[in-house]
Amino acid sequence: MSERNGPRRARRAGLLLAVLWLAAAGIACGKKGPPLAPLRPTPARIVEITPRRLGVTAHVTVTIPAANLDGTQPVDLDRVDVYAFTGMRPTDIRDLKYATKIGSIPVQRVFAAAQLAAWETQGVPPPPNPGIAPGAKGTVTEALLPEHAIAVTPRDKRDRKPEPKPTDDPPPILPLAGPVEEEQPVRFYAAVGISRRNVKGPNSIRPSLPLDPPASPPRDVAGTFTETAIALAWAPPVEQRLPIQVPVVPKVAPAAAAPSAPGASAVAADPAATAPVAAASEALDPLPSKPIGVPETIQYEYNVYRVEPPSADATQPAVAPGEALPGTVPLNDKPLAAVAFGEPIVALGAERCYVVRAVHRGVESAPSAPACVTPVDNFPPPAPTQLAAIGSEGAVSLIWEGVTAADLAGYIVMRADGPQAGLTPLFEAPLRETSYRDATAKPGVRYVYAVVAVDAATPRNVSLPSNRVEEAAR
Repeated sequence: MSERNGPRRARRAGLLLAVLWLAAAGIACGKKGPPLAPLRPTPARIVEITPRRLGVTAHVTVTIPAANLDGTQPVDLDRVDVYAFTGMRPTDIRDLKYATKIGSIPVQRVFAAAQLAAWETQGVPPPPNPGIAPGAKGTVTEALLPEHAIAVTPRDKRDRKPEPKPTDDPPPILPLAGPVEEEQPVRFYAAVGISRRNVKGPNSIRPSLPLDPPASPPRDVAGTFTETAIALAWAPPVEQRLPIQVPVVPKVAPAAAAPSAPGASAVAADPAATAPVAAASEALDPLPSKPIGVPETIQYEYNVYRVEPPSADATQPAVAPGEALPGTVPLNDKPLAAVAFGEPIVALGAERCYVVRAVHRGVESAPSAPACVTPVDNFPPPAPTQLAAIGSEGAVSLIWEGVTAADLAGYIVMRADGPQAGLTPLFEAPLRETSYRDATAKPGVRYVYAVVAVDAATPRNVSLPSNRVEEAAR
């Protein structure tokens, strides 16, 4: 009997549990539960981090995220911490707690539009908001020291490979090859966003910089200017190496040499007799030089920077944390292969100073000595052409072909009292027209005329004179 009642009791127990669960659900329906914890957005992963090395200083530029990890806005970001470590590969350390923090980039707070409107209505200025705006770029610098060339030891035991077991097998026979360059450690950089609630975002990518010694700076930087542009030119660093050439001394056959003893035959001195020998020598060495060795060729690239003119005050201008230092952003979009650079003139009379850095394997040299250029307008306009003169009653009428110049002020008519006399201007203020009637001409006197163009510079530049014409008034 008890065996038949067992399944029945189990079914009753199951029904009772179901009823209790439904009752509990019905009681909870419509009632408020406990308050949810406030959302804590996680900063997005930084994907744009660019290190650049200028001499012995590394400049690490980071693009500040404009959204949180889940894509929501505004971004909740207090700062971006930048780390560095030296190793053979970016996975030498998995946790950045073993890296060195080299700086932080403060991030501006994003205020809601309603809050900004309320402050404006109340006439209250917004609170101080230092830092780099979300979406903009911030920079941290690091001075590279000798100890930074030592690679860190991986701390994660899971990365350690077991020691190879000794074996009696002979080493494999490898093909002959040149020396293999030893792998050198590099400097890796990473960045992490930290929210205002101290929530850390995921680690960024880990770009690297080589630790090779920088080259010497370029030499003899000089600047010139034309009417529209500034031009720079320089010499490569002293380490520049190219294939070596040595001049070849032409080989001379013994028969072409001077007689060694008195009375010897002088037939060899005859040009006709020595021609076959010279031809044979040229056939042996047709080139003026021969390569005697091709060492490792170093071809540098270059970056050009604009800097402030040197002054007596050598103090550096104040730079907010996270901002790039002056003279650390090149004027060229990518490194230059040529030893020349040019840019348009923006303002005449304003001094502009430049430095050049050599680039090799991603490492930039120290800056060259500054080269300063002050472009001035010393370029006259073109000369007028096709001047013609017609004599009339009591005057001489002139007409000419005008010129085109951006700063053209006008024309001045020059006159001489005869072919042998010097030209002098008839007036001071330049004409804008391309014609003039000389009513001061004396009847019967033949005058020589020419026209010059002048610009608006101070002092003004005067063109070459036009063609000369001779005419007299009636």
